[in-house]
Amino acid sequence: MFMNYGISTACLYPLKTEDAFLFLAQNGVKDIEIFFNSISELNDDFLNKILEIKEKYNVNIPAVHPFSSFAETYMLFSQYERRFEDTFEYYKNYYKAAKILGARFVSLHGHKVNGDLDINTYAQRYKKMFLAAKEYGVTLNQENVVNHTSGELKNLLILKDLLKENFSVTFDIKQCIRAKQDVFECIKKLGGLISHIHISDNNENNDCMLIGEGNFDFKKFVEALNNINYNGKLVLEVYRNAYKNPANLVENYKNYSH
Repeated sequence: MFMNYGISTACLYPLKTEDAFLFLAQNGVKDIEIFFNSISELNDDFLNKILEIKEKYNVNIPAVHPFSSFAETYMLFSQYERRFEDTFEYYKNYYKAAKILGARFVSLHGHKVNGDLDINTYAQRYKKMFLAAKEYGVTLNQENVVNHTSGELKNLLILKDLLKENFSVTFDIKQCIRAKQDVFECIKKLGGLISHIHISDNNENNDCMLIGEGNFDFKKFVEALNNINYNGKLVLEVYRNAYKNPANLVENYKNYSH
């Protein structure tokens, strides 16, 4: 199954972000998601370095991903409101970076299932962040992540009802499978809320593989996206143990992306 897709720099972790971006750009990848990995990568000097590569190789950056996603339950969605307010201000650095790089989306993992906020409070905080991102011309996407509030479709649908137009989703295939959710039911019910997608292949033994190495039904997947009139990007996001060396990643991309 051939699809037009890009690759996240996260696939090359722990290679430095700028080196991962350059490697992908030099190898013909035209849509590259930036996964920031450190605080200094949000400063202007670093962003200008990324911009130089972007312009030289005519690359599009559809989305960026915070390195601080692992701490969002504690930093943004705890009962200590001052910590939320401080981190709320810090996240504006991600929105600014996205704007500078021309990215449309910033992805949020959010609140873990063992967190101490109810979903209504969660929605209120997400909305405040969503509207702040909008001021920078970017959209804060809720990503579906296993062991998080967003991991279950029912919770995403509750957020949809609570937030109305102030809600958008980054949909991740592997996270959906890890959370034991039905990929195609999620796509159908979330519909136009899905504005960015992380793809990967899988089989009964491995939920994070290069495209074509598993048995995921990508033909059905593309049909499901067509049914909701999806016009966003598809970005491969796998972990470093999904392939032997970076050349394998590029070869796989050239074999399956068009």
